[in-house]
Amino acid sequence: MNIKHNILVSLTTMALAAHGQVTVNFDNTVPSGNFTAWSNPYIESGFSFTAQNTGNIDFLNSTVFGLESYNNTDFVNSQGDVITIVKQAGGEFAFDSVAIGENNTTGRNISILGYIGVTQVASLSYTTTAGGAFSGPASWSLVDLPSGFSDVDKVTISLGTMSYSAGFDNFTFSPVPEPSTLALTALAGAGLLLFRRRRV
Repeated sequence: MNIKHNILVSLTTMALAAHGQVTVNFDNTVPSGNFTAWSNPYIESGFSFTAQNTGNIDFLNSTVFGLESYNNTDFVNSQGDVITIVKQAGGEFAFDSVAIGENNTTGRNISILGYIGVTQVASLSYTTTAGGAFSGPASWSLVDLPSGFSDVDKVTISLGTMSYSAGFDNFTFSPVPEPSTLALTALAGAGLLLFRRRRV
């Protein structure tokens, strides 16, 4: 009986593991108190980030110029650039949230678009409101993406103008379950339920 239970628990754990969320936070990309120029592509945790114009984007350390990131480490500073995000191995994913910081500018629009192939399936126009110059958590906002971003294979983030910059940190993504994973999750859950009923 214990063997059956252990097998079912293992199946459930495997199925849930396939749903794990990952965070891209750019930590350890910059020496302390310094900044580093962007180089295409930037890859972390299985996601690839590409800048349209690498001259307008860089990594900043949380201590350079007295600035602070969302999580007090490294972050990306973009000035009028377009960042494209895809899975390194290809395929669909869910874009859950991102921390957006402001550099002395409020009321600036940031366009976030989600795609499946060449078809746009999701959009968010975010207007900065916090203010400050990357001065710690008060000048950063954690933005949750709407449900349309729960199944995309490409995301673009654009500031649309060179006249101001914004910071990005703590991108969170979740996998989109394959049919086989969903079936495994359902099978494991049903098995555990049946096992518990029999024990009762």
